Amino acid sequence: MVNGVGLLARASRARERMLASTAVLAVAVGSGGSAWAEQQDFTIQPQAMGAALVEFAQQADIEVLYDDEDVADLKTEGVTGASSRDEALGRLLEGSGLRFNFEADDLLVVRPASEAAARDGRIKLNAVLPDNGGQLAQVSEAGQRQARAGDTGRLQVANADLGEDDGEADMEEMIVLGSNIRGARNASPVFTFSREDIEITGASTLPEFIQTLPQNFGGGVAEDTQGGVVPGGSGGINFGTGINLRGLGNDSTLTLFNGRRLAPVGSGNSVDISMIPLVAIERVEVLTDGASAIYGSDAVGGVVNFTLRDDYEGAETRFRYGTATSGDLDEIQAGQVFGTSWNTGNALISYEYYQRDNLDTNDRDFARDAEDPTDLLPRQARHSAFFSGRQGLGGAFELFGDAFFSTRDSDAFGTRTSGAPIVLTSETDQFGASLGSGMELSEHWRGNLVGAVSRSEVSTGFRTIETSEFTESLGGDLTTWTVDGKVDGPLLRIAGREIRAAFGGHYRHESILFFDPVTGLATDDNRDVYALFGEVNLPLVGEQNQTPGVNRLELTVAARYEHYSDFGSTVDPKVGALWSPIEGLNFRGTWGTSFRAPLLRELDTTSSIGFLVFLPDPASSTGSTLAVVGRGGNPDLGPEEATTWTAGFDFELPSAPMLNISVTYFDIDFDDRIQPTFAAFSALTDPIFEPLLNFSPDPDLLAFFADVPQSFNFAPGFEFTDAEVFVDERNRKVAGVRTRGIDFDIRYDLDSEIGAFGFAIGGAYLFEQSEQLLADDISIDVVDTVFNPPELRLRGSASWQYEGFTSSLTLNYVDDYVNDLVDPSEPVDSWTTVDLFISYNTGTQGAAWIRNTTFSFSTINVFDEDPPLIEPNFNSINYDATNANPRGRTIAFQVIRRW
Repeated sequence: MVNGVGLLARASRARERMLASTAVLAVAVGSGGSAWAEQQDFTIQPQAMGAALVEFAQQADIEVLYDDEDVADLKTEGVTGASSRDEALGRLLEGSGLRFNFEADDLLVVRPASEAAARDGRIKLNAVLPDNGGQLAQVSEAGQRQARAGDTGRLQVANADLGEDDGEADMEEMIVLGSNIRGARNASPVFTFSREDIEITGASTLPEFIQTLPQNFGGGVAEDTQGGVVPGGSGGINFGTGINLRGLGNDSTLTLFNGRRLAPVGSGNSVDISMIPLVAIERVEVLTDGASAIYGSDAVGGVVNFTLRDDYEGAETRFRYGTATSGDLDEIQAGQVFGTSWNTGNALISYEYYQRDNLDTNDRDFARDAEDPTDLLPRQARHSAFFSGRQGLGGAFELFGDAFFSTRDSDAFGTRTSGAPIVLTSETDQFGASLGSGMELSEHWRGNLVGAVSRSEVSTGFRTIETSEFTESLGGDLTTWTVDGKVDGPLLRIAGREIRAAFGGHYRHESILFFDPVTGLATDDNRDVYALFGEVNLPLVGEQNQTPGVNRLELTVAARYEHYSDFGSTVDPKVGALWSPIEGLNFRGTWGTSFRAPLLRELDTTSSIGFLVFLPDPASSTGSTLAVVGRGGNPDLGPEEATTWTAGFDFELPSAPMLNISVTYFDIDFDDRIQPTFAAFSALTDPIFEPLLNFSPDPDLLAFFADVPQSFNFAPGFEFTDAEVFVDERNRKVAGVRTRGIDFDIRYDLDSEIGAFGFAIGGAYLFEQSEQLLADDISIDVVDTVFNPPELRLRGSASWQYEGFTSSLTLNYVDDYVNDLVDPSEPVDSWTTVDLFISYNTGTQGAAWIRNTTFSFSTINVFDEDPPLIEPNFNSINYDATNANPRGRTIAFQVIRRW
């Protein structure tokens, strides 16, 4: 899939229409009835599980009931040929973790094996009945049904209490990223990608997949910007990769794992997503909107949530081999998954090994000017293991948890300042666990409490090639403890619709130990964070009170209060609105504030350094003034602050659901950004640096810098306390960024006798990304300049599915821009690449040894397009690693066997 803005909502609407238009005939079938065992022909193609179950119900002439949430994001390999109904249904559900059984003589239900225990006897069912006009039905244990009209625009899920048939049902829906309320439609743009969507891109790792998103900028922390390949790229001290939505910085994108925070790596400015294996991921959700009102700090550019696989029945084995067609860049990936379910719960464990060779500059013509030996990409080797489980405790309680461990070692050839060749090395360990409990507090209200811990450990160094002598350079250990509690449910009912709300609290403990063996400096610090939050969804206009031009109108209001033990408190609100003038057309908008808390490293003063020096000063009678120039962490820093608003629409004709169009305009004003400022000898001569000057310096501050061991006195005969001015080059809140643009996503799906076709194009167009380095400085628009986001990024695809075959052709486009680091500026060409993916699933036919096996072949950059040449470039790499990659054409073969 490419850029599925509003995908969850669209998928739900599509399924609702599909159910509403399908006549499913109900027949009385006993558990041992002869009709159930009869052989018949089935033709059900590989597709989404919900659609396959509807086709099965039609072809088997039987009523099948299921919960849309249970089949969300599940797909089936289909079934073709003659078989009994139970065999056909069993093959459809194979590997899904779903089971079918009879709730009554004429009622067949598909649901997870652990559903009854996990929800205290409740079932959530979707059905289409011939006697209620195709409306969604509620089904009790006795097979009694009460019809409830479908709610236009989202799929309703009916609950029926098996113990009491009181004729009432609780409406329950999934929680979408960007909201804490079950069933609330999110006005923010959300992209959702399933496992199949990721695999069809040909990506072997999560970083490779994330880098395909037009909304993500490759600058900052990434394995191919490590070690100074680009200016400012040395933040990835462990050859890891972070997410950088909108190009606002890795620390301005919140990264979640199963909805919980992961510990960052290194100095704490980025979560290393390369430590998360693909084999463990069920789906990826990307929210491209400020969301501090929901999630707190860092959610400025957006939020990315990686959801762990947690319900799989059987075993899955996969092996992948990839290589570049030019140079030595081989890649091996192997994974194993085991999953099982029982009457009251389920468990899953997965393991993945990943290894990739380094890429030498000698293997790429455009980079052969670099000093030899130098690597464009490091060697990587990773082991990862993940576990998840769920257990019903009886009554209305369930217990769930997960645990993970990943270890990776990396190395790459580089050069020291002296030119002596070295091997840069790093070792990264990341591990964590969570334990939580879900509970039904009443018939309609639910609560959960989850505790989690995450820790990352990084050690870096270098080894000289001549002597093989190893020197440790940096080490960082970061730990994050969290406890989250939340309740949500309906407050009251107006105009036939429910006002829903969610309330909760959050506690977090963060700690860092960062050591620099070269300087002997260490950061050993921690802090506590407390938060309270609330969210209310107001359905102002719905089915019961709609008028011409106002088919639906919803308002969502959220707010979050956070208190940090080291710098104080912040409050962030957010408002979202959804207006549907007619069926199929939805307008949406959001406004809110977000923030980024200063890193512990940015607050820490152990890395401080001071200089006592005479600076040129035209206002002085002597022509100079004695000054203390102070650099390092600043304990007085507060949070960076941003104001974000979006406006957009989603269009889908009810008569032509194959066409979907989504467009979103975004505007982010990011102020008080923290950064060091280096004025050097211009501090007193250039008016731009006036905000850094204090002509009545605090004597205690001057004494502090005098006592710092690494401070220098360049004014013999004078003391630090004699200084007349303090030049504050410490981390300061002086910078700002304003970014505006449009995201768009257009897709068209077509079913035919020769298969299912899909066409999509999505992208991000930037109007502006203006940066202001100092409060009184001018803003400079950096769009379309080297090492900055381009004006336009596109990704389009065409796909075809027929029986067991799947194929996809994808085009990636990065707009042209200019290299303004040279005088005069030079143009940089656009970059267009094409990717190909082909797979075949054997299904349940053929010999036993080859059943349920998927063979796939992928080619990234089919035409082997080099990145645009930028010469001369930093370190003589000669390309922009933030907007292109050096891999060239790569091919890969993969086999997945489900047992």
